[in-house]
Amino acid sequence: VPGGSHHSFGIHVAKMAGMPNSLVDRANEILAMLEEKNVDEKLKGKMQKIDTINLNLYQSNNLADLLHEQSLIFVKSYGSGSLATASFRGTNAAHLSIVWNGFRLQSPMNGLLDLALLPTVFFDEIQLQYGASTALNGSGAIGGTLHLQSHLLQNKKKLQLEIAQHFGSFAKWHQSYKASFRFKKFSSQTTVFQQETKNNFSYINIAKAGKPKEKLENAAAKQWGILQENNFKINEKQDINLHFWYQNSFRELPAAMTASASEASQKDVVLRSSINWKWQVSENATFSART
Repeated sequence: VPGGSHHSFGIHVAKMAGMPNSLVDRANEILAMLEEKNVDEKLKGKMQKIDTINLNLYQSNNLADLLHEQSLIFVKSYGSGSLATASFRGTNAAHLSIVWNGFRLQSPMNGLLDLALLPTVFFDEIQLQYGASTALNGSGAIGGTLHLQSHLLQNKKKLQLEIAQHFGSFAKWHQSYKASFRFKKFSSQTTVFQQETKNNFSYINIAKAGKPKEKLENAAAKQWGILQENNFKINEKQDINLHFWYQNSFRELPAAMTASASEASQKDVVLRSSINWKWQVSENATFSART
């Protein structure tokens, strides 16, 4: 019969040819391992990693700005520091799972998360996972999964300090400080950031008669936060990681283009903490527990 085949009958032919049973059994074991590996690779799906260079370039921005310019995710934003949600692969914002160190960050009430409240400076590794395997991170994660990781600085220095300051248009400024140190089996890292913008830009209001030129008012935003990370190495195979994240955000809500003025504002206070214990049982086995 001409043409190819989707199956291999080599093992069955070898058995019919009288090859030793031990050789046939070993061939079946290897085939099962290869089939399992193929299934695992399909489940993992495609992964896109944001490289370190872009992370450093966008450390003064929030996660919405980074994803808008460095990924295939569609980000709907209402301005600098304002509400920003993401959509991926034709799904809505609730179908994109956002995971920080293994924990989902979305609201349990509506499944949404404001990306403008996630500072890029807090994350050392960002990966975007495509494919149906994203459902492993939650029943609603059919669009994709965004993995956010924060790690201690991997260096042999006992003390390291990083300072960054950025300035932009419309009275925008951002500053961040990152300090880390090591002492025997204990290591710690603290990241602090603060940013502010007035967003008082001029625009032509096409919703009013005569299309007057106006300046946006009541649109300022302020944020500050701290991320504390600690690691204690119990022995060569066990260690404990502790993360503490506090953030305070305040932003004014501007009026609609047809309204005269607005005094509305919104305040968001976030407190997240996690502890993780990991035990490297062997080269191929790891046991961990987190809360």
